[in-house]
Amino acid sequence: MSVTTVVVARDGRVWLPSVLAALAAQTVPADRVVGVDAGSADGSGEILREALGAERVNTLPAQDRPIGFGQAVAAGLASAGAFSSGDSSEDSSGGDTGEWIWLLHDDSAPDPQALERLLEATQQRPRAAIVGPKCLGWHDRRLLIEIGFSITGSGRRFTDLDPAEHDQGQHDGRDVVHAVGSAGMLIRRDVFDSLGGFDPALPLYRDDLDLCWRAWRAGHEVHVVPDAVLYHREASYHGRRTGSTRPGQGHRLDRRSAVHVLLAQAPAWRVAFTALRLAIESLVVAVIALLGKDARRASDEVLAWGSLAAHPRRLLDARRRIKQTSVQSSRAAVGEFRPGVAVQLRQGAEVISGWFTPSGSPDSRARESSTRTAAVAIAPETGPSDESMDLFEDGSATWLRRFFSRPGFILFVVSLVVTLAATRGLWWGEGGLVGGALLPAPAGAGDLWAIYTQTWHDVGPGSTVPAPAWVALLAAWSTVLLGDAGAAVASLILLAVPAAALSAWWSLRGVITTTPVRLWAAAAYALLPGMTGAIATGRIGTTAALIVLPPTARAIVRSLAGSDRNLPGLSPARARTPWWAALLLAAVTAFAPVLWPVTTLIVIIAAIVMVVQGRSVGALARAAIIVITPIVVLLPWSLLLFTEPSRLLLEPGLPLSAAADLSALSVLAVNPGGAGTPAIW
Repeated sequence: MSVTTVVVARDGRVWLPSVLAALAAQTVPADRVVGVDAGSADGSGEILREALGAERVNTLPAQDRPIGFGQAVAAGLASAGAFSSGDSSEDSSGGDTGEWIWLLHDDSAPDPQALERLLEATQQRPRAAIVGPKCLGWHDRRLLIEIGFSITGSGRRFTDLDPAEHDQGQHDGRDVVHAVGSAGMLIRRDVFDSLGGFDPALPLYRDDLDLCWRAWRAGHEVHVVPDAVLYHREASYHGRRTGSTRPGQGHRLDRRSAVHVLLAQAPAWRVAFTALRLAIESLVVAVIALLGKDARRASDEVLAWGSLAAHPRRLLDARRRIKQTSVQSSRAAVGEFRPGVAVQLRQGAEVISGWFTPSGSPDSRARESSTRTAAVAIAPETGPSDESMDLFEDGSATWLRRFFSRPGFILFVVSLVVTLAATRGLWWGEGGLVGGALLPAPAGAGDLWAIYTQTWHDVGPGSTVPAPAWVALLAAWSTVLLGDAGAAVASLILLAVPAAALSAWWSLRGVITTTPVRLWAAAAYALLPGMTGAIATGRIGTTAALIVLPPTARAIVRSLAGSDRNLPGLSPARARTPWWAALLLAAVTAFAPVLWPVTTLIVIIAAIVMVVQGRSVGALARAAIIVITPIVVLLPWSLLLFTEPSRLLLEPGLPLSAAADLSALSVLAVNPGGAGTPAIW
């Protein structure tokens, strides 16, 4: 039995010396050791060449994107063949013939007896083709990171360990597992070659799961060896690789890889159902992330699917590779290791309960994060000796905890509960929502799209007047709600208050720094008589416009200010900011046309003032974008507003006569009057 060790380094200068020292201290040394410098920019290649010799290090040229672990391993094995004839093919323990590959990351230091324990396990388990060690923390060597793992139906990595669980031997009875990590993995060379190595479509995450899964389906076994210990820093997971891992892309790559593995392993008849379920789950997570103002998380969920859709051949190649080597189905091979519904529900309940514990509060976590960041800035890491960084929390639920504890979410939930209680009779009543200015909704989104695209409308004797632009927006919203036009109309009316409260809260961030005042301002805006009166009288245009108005105002102010950094609470505008402001104004104009001339007048005056004061020379150009773009976007309907200016005073629905009885005081108080509106006081 011979062992070829492949050490892959990618900007791991901080941890690599400790890894090489641990490798040299093995009680049973490897027969061959090769290093791979995967495009490092921090001197990791020089450390490898100094320790192993230049002839035993394969240096891969740096690329625009990080070099995949599987690509680096393949390069290392290719270079190992160049000098293997000169090395002993027999292990010092005098074992059976056959080659094994031992994989090490540049941040994974094995215990001195790790390789010896792994080799003993292979002799005791003849069917084992892949064995892996128990992984403990790099700094806190009591921290249990992994002792085999699997994957949930939603793509979450499942270790069956508690957060920050310490190793007390409680899991040392584990043996046969679904998968082991690539750090410290020992795999038979013939099995590795027959499986085609790591999937090239998985350069960074879930490649170990995919390889172990394919090994199971090919008739082999995967075992974890608790007696073999490896200390893993998990540098990529914790964002410690400053030179080679693109910041902020970890979750996106992990999500893409998880979906790729699940779809590649799913039976052909179930691929479509699995993809639909995973897509819905990603959409739900993205919506929650947006509500929690975590735009990066939301975009990662969407972009992960975009990457999969843009490269369908990768998935097809993976399924073809699995089919060629499989002798049993996925369920028969690893079904016993996959977590059941009960286990996932239990873990979900534990996570949710942890969101509301004092130790998980955003303030305490922020203080801990700032202290930890300051410590790193003062004293760079030098290896496994810094006890002040012994606990590394799993951040998978951090953003959810932060979201559920934010005042904006609490405001939204409270206003939603009050709204549902106040309108309970309308949600569960029979028929569609109708009355006041509100007309009955069409049957579905297709009817709304037909109304918008038709050049001739069957109204009275017939009409060739273009359909209002708000019909297209309502049709789009109905499409999002699975084609239910009635639900689209009802949601704009009945959920207008919580939506407006959340919109105002988000738009006031940075402008009002005191949380109670910001909460009061958002709630007061959502409960303006204009909003409550519009809801009571079924004015769908006013409710929709009031929901979109706060972010529109914020975008316009940012656009006019340009690069002026003296505007309190607002970040400088980017090149796309005026266009976003223009699109938002187009949506407001579509539902409430009268707001376009009012906004146009304000924007032009503000731009002229800023130019005269010399604060923003380009304000006029940005003002032109904001004013003109809605006209172009809303063509041909917007032309009618110029030929027939009276249409500026119209909004969706039937005209109501109550407005004619408004007093000057009601107009001043923004009270539209009508049934259900609050008293003037």
